[in-house]
Amino acid sequence: MRICRGRGRFPWGQCWWALYRIAGESKTQKMSALVGGGERGEDLGAILARVQDDLQLIRTAVARAGEDAVDREALESVLSRTERGIQVASRQVLSSSLDHVTTLPPVYQQQSEGSGSSRGRGPSRRRGRSESHKMGLLEMAEHTSRHSPIHQARHYSLSAAEETQLMQRARLVMTPSLPATRKLLSQHYSLPETREARSLSRSKVRGKVYSGGTVPPLTTLPQRQRNTIVSTPPTISEDDAHKGLLSLIERQLIPPAADIVLDPPPVKSTTLELLSASQQHARATVAVAQDGCGHMVGVRLAPDHVIPASASESRQEATPTTPQSATRQPRLNFQLLPVPNLFDQSSEQKTEERVPPPLFSPPVESLQIIIENGLTLTATEDYQKFQSSNPQQWTHISAVIGLLEKLCKDFAVPTAIVNCKRVVELSLETELCLRLRRGDLLACLFNQEEVSRVITRPGQRFRGQDGQQAAASLIQATYRMYSQRKKYLSHLRRVWAVDAISKAWSLCIARHSVRRNLVERRERELKCHRLKISQLAKRWRDVQENKRVIIHLPSLGHPLWMRGTETEIKIEQSLQLGRITDVEDPNVEVVYISPVSLDQEILDYYGSLLATGPSGSQSAMERVHIVTPDVSLPPHPLPLSSLLTLNPRTVQRIKRLTAGREAYIIPGAVNPDDITVADMLGVPLLGTGPEASQLYGSKDGARKLFKEANVVTPPCVPDIVSENQLVDQLTGLVATHPLIRRWIFKLPHHSRGRGFAYCDVGDHLECHRWLVRESQRYGLNWSTLWAQEGARRRILLELPAILELYCRPVDTELYPNWRAFLADFLVNGGLIEGHPPSPSVTALTVDLFIDPRGDVTVVSTQDQICGEEYVVWGVSVPQTSVPPDLLLTSALRVGVAASGRGILGHISVDFVTFINPTSLVQELWAVDLDIGYSSHLALLRLLCYVTGATVDPRSGQLVVDGGPRFAVLSPRVYHSSLPVVHYPVFFQMCKANHIGYDAKVT
Repeated sequence: MRICRGRGRFPWGQCWWALYRIAGESKTQKMSALVGGGERGEDLGAILARVQDDLQLIRTAVARAGEDAVDREALESVLSRTERGIQVASRQVLSSSLDHVTTLPPVYQQQSEGSGSSRGRGPSRRRGRSESHKMGLLEMAEHTSRHSPIHQARHYSLSAAEETQLMQRARLVMTPSLPATRKLLSQHYSLPETREARSLSRSKVRGKVYSGGTVPPLTTLPQRQRNTIVSTPPTISEDDAHKGLLSLIERQLIPPAADIVLDPPPVKSTTLELLSASQQHARATVAVAQDGCGHMVGVRLAPDHVIPASASESRQEATPTTPQSATRQPRLNFQLLPVPNLFDQSSEQKTEERVPPPLFSPPVESLQIIIENGLTLTATEDYQKFQSSNPQQWTHISAVIGLLEKLCKDFAVPTAIVNCKRVVELSLETELCLRLRRGDLLACLFNQEEVSRVITRPGQRFRGQDGQQAAASLIQATYRMYSQRKKYLSHLRRVWAVDAISKAWSLCIARHSVRRNLVERRERELKCHRLKISQLAKRWRDVQENKRVIIHLPSLGHPLWMRGTETEIKIEQSLQLGRITDVEDPNVEVVYISPVSLDQEILDYYGSLLATGPSGSQSAMERVHIVTPDVSLPPHPLPLSSLLTLNPRTVQRIKRLTAGREAYIIPGAVNPDDITVADMLGVPLLGTGPEASQLYGSKDGARKLFKEANVVTPPCVPDIVSENQLVDQLTGLVATHPLIRRWIFKLPHHSRGRGFAYCDVGDHLECHRWLVRESQRYGLNWSTLWAQEGARRRILLELPAILELYCRPVDTELYPNWRAFLADFLVNGGLIEGHPPSPSVTALTVDLFIDPRGDVTVVSTQDQICGEEYVVWGVSVPQTSVPPDLLLTSALRVGVAASGRGILGHISVDFVTFINPTSLVQELWAVDLDIGYSSHLALLRLLCYVTGATVDPRSGQLVVDGGPRFAVLSPRVYHSSLPVVHYPVFFQMCKANHIGYDAKVT
């Protein structure tokens, strides 16, 4: 380039050196800003100041040289290009220093990329790591040497030796604690070598060097809490808190996404007034820090925020600084330097003038926004202030205002006054994507009550925006809901019907299966029972002569409506404890199943009682085993056999007592559970089957058996099921038997007078005397219907009223009146029976035993002692009312008939005897049959065991020590205060009153 025209003296060396310095320092300034500082440690402000001074010197030298010596246009163009280059470099450095921080790439960047790309294990992976590490070191050394003064002077390719040297330098730079590193930095980068490095280089460390950490391990978040979101946050100690917020975040004691609020905040924001574009671009002074921290080029600050250089210098001279204070607390001191206009005038015209934001924003609480007819009044001053005071959140605020406008349009709200403070709070919820409810929007209004009244007005939604469409949609939705709900309810009814039918069918199938299984089980048990009885019949004689075990099961298997309460059935089943006297036979061992647990005093009493017998105390007590079921059930009148089926442990105990020996069961009133117990024990049941026991144990079945045995029975009519039938049948009986004045109404299965009622028809019938005369007048023809026709009509007129007024139930606790008894009587098919036509009637009982072979034996005969009407209190032994031959003949006939019907075991036949008033002959009627072991027979066995007495049915005598005796037996002795008296006390009272059996007298 030719810039010289004359021969004048021009300082070319100074000029070119100044240009070279300007270019070099501008390039150095740019590089130092990009890498965080130059090699000489000079700051940006000082470099720009020297560049400006050099430019000024060049201009002054050119002015002095004159136009003949220098081409001013060429020199001006060079200077202009230099200034524009400085301007561009200044803007780049300014933007990089103010906007972001630019850092060098890490040394191991290539190494991390290489390790991420190769995932395999083995030598290839280690080779890749070493090569990448080598490349990283080379690049770092190359980068270091490139910025060194030596490399700036020359550029050439590296040889192998230089490459090795650069790698060694890079390794040294990576370990700055080594003395060689400090020496290298001092030689090539002008960094001073510290005293510690010199002392370390001169002296060698003696002793053993241990490698490891010198700082205790810091607290980190456990792995299980890192993977669990809902885990309890860890406790941060005071020492951890002193290490700083960044340390807590890096150790994950504070989650990275946590919203951290510092109180007080480290940075406080204040309002800074920026000048207009024209003022900013004018020539002004720039604030340059003396310590090299922070630079602002091309931006003019307000005078209030700039510290004059003279003030800063005077303050700096007045305050002595120390190295510690200078390093720990840096202070920014600015001085004002002239800066050239770096922008053209054309750029000033293109720049739009912006209105600076106000220095003071009014409080949001005092601002109001008005929404009229669903539109916001944006021209109001409050709206403008509210919008300008919240520029960052205006997007979410406008969304909330839009929801308020939609609410007002939908419900035709005329005016709504919005609370701006509440709108700002709701905008945060919309920013968090939370759904706003109508109540939240109404809370933003000052006139919330008025707007709420308008919104809640019926049909208000249909007066607003798209009201007709909303009404149509509601009508369609309501109709669809009604039709679908109707279909759904119909479907539910069908589903319910299907479910009910399926459940009923499943239940029916289950019941049918259970019933079938029970029937099959009963048939199998009955088959086994018949088989065992037939086997027992074949060897009955041998069984009676050899040792055997008799299991006494005093169970009353009556129907449920006959059992009474739980206490009553337990008392009835406990009255047969005298069965244990079967140990009188030395070949017999007794297992007595007691329905209640017996106290030790009772056992001692019966033990002493057995000691008086012929077998002696030791042998008798050893052969008696009393077993009590240990099952606990809710109060229920279950028979003893049913309790045993529910207690397999007791059954196993009985099986152990009878194991390997001949045994059989003597039951009470048999029911199906007795057969089940016999099947569980594997022993025969010496009793009647459940079907035969239920059939012939009823009043009608007993009458059929008596008729088959050809014994005399009273006149009766069975199976009465209606009241009209009752009146008609009773009318016929009264007309046919006019001498019978009392008629008895009996339930089919009750005993002991519980199911009896009676009526003295002859005493209350007005035509009774006329009826007797008519029967005597007709004589033998009175039994025909034509003779009784008139009498039947008269009796039929009076009989219903007589029955209603004069019928009396025997058990008034069970049946308080006639109507209660009549209802049960008709349901069960009762029986009408005539009372003997005599004022003196005696009832007798004959106990029979039918063995498995069918042989009938008369065990005892007794006269009944009745306390009330048809209620047996006790018996007297032996009977003396009827000749023994007549009684035995009738009883044996009944026994043979019962044996032919398959009845086994013990049975009791009840008779009544009286003197016929017409023939004056003693008659004997069979009236009842009880199948089972009776309580009177148990007491008689106990009497015979204690006294050594024998009963001779043929002679009708009770023989004790060769002489006839009489005894009265009663199982019904009861005192209301007896349950509260302990047994030892009761026995002492009996001894004190000389009540008991004295064995010494006998």
